[in-house]
Amino acid sequence: MTPIPLFTIAVIIASHAPAKTRALTLAAKPPAGHHFNLKAPMRMKIAEKKSIKPASATKDEIRFDVVNARPPLPFKVTLYVCDDANKYCVKQQQDLEWDGSELRKKAT
Repeated sequence: MTPIPLFTIAVIIASHAPAKTRALTLAAKPPAGHHFNLKAPMRMKIAEKKSIKPASATKDEIRFDVVNARPPLPFKVTLYVCDDANKYCVKQQQDLEWDGSELRKKAT
């Protein structure tokens, strides 16, 4: 079986208010020809501790809101991606870090 491309994730909103009120919104999108399984677990785990559920979720985009985001902010996003023909669904995880201006994949 051909490996399934990973979902993409990007910072779509990052407020640069004082540290107490910094907010970050991340949006995940499935690869072409795929969608997210909304019945499967969806989560973002911050710094190996706190889990956040999505603020909103559709088959084409899942958003996570982080309040009091202080860089560097390491996190892991776990989502399930299915092909549009509904023949398979796979669990995908990405380890990322937001440094205050950029989102980067963490070295494993």
